[in-house]
Amino acid sequence: MDRWKQDHNPLNTTQKTMKENHKNPFVTLWDESTNTFTRIPKFELAPGMVSCRVPDRKEEVWREAKSIHPATSSYRHPPFKGEMRSMIESVVDAFPGLLEWSYEEWEDLLRKDTNPDREIRYWIVVARVFREFAEGRAFEYQKEIYRFLTICNTTPREFLPVVFEPKRLLAGELEKIADAYYGHFAG
Repeated sequence: MDRWKQDHNPLNTTQKTMKENHKNPFVTLWDESTNTFTRIPKFELAPGMVSCRVPDRKEEVWREAKSIHPATSSYRHPPFKGEMRSMIESVVDAFPGLLEWSYEEWEDLLRKDTNPDREIRYWIVVARVFREFAEGRAFEYQKEIYRFLTICNTTPREFLPVVFEPKRLLAGELEKIADAYYGHFAG
């Protein structure tokens, strides 16, 4: 944790500074099982929390990633063809030993997603950045890079120091990976 919280790293904002730098220092947690919403200070977000949208709420809410159960959702889209199928196929093999989902599993989840095109494009970026930073690295580093990128994929950049606790990667490496990931969406 100390490597991620170093003062010289712009991604590492202390809890005090986070409170001062944001207009609204609070976020809303959503407990889907009870459909309750709780306001907490941003700096109290725990690792494993992801932001999401809930129907009938203007603001973004946060929930535990493990509480999301897409397998129980119904299909919103027909089976994919053409470019979408090609993009899914490219992601299937992108994370050897880390995410061993078949094409059918990816398609099943994406057909249930409200915006599968956007979601697969995010995963294409995750795959590109992963290849760039994981190539030639030991498997333990690859796992941490993958874990970090999946958090980038669901978290605004300013929350990364709060919701990601590195074990192997140094602050400078995390910053470069975050720059590469979020840079794909700048502009």
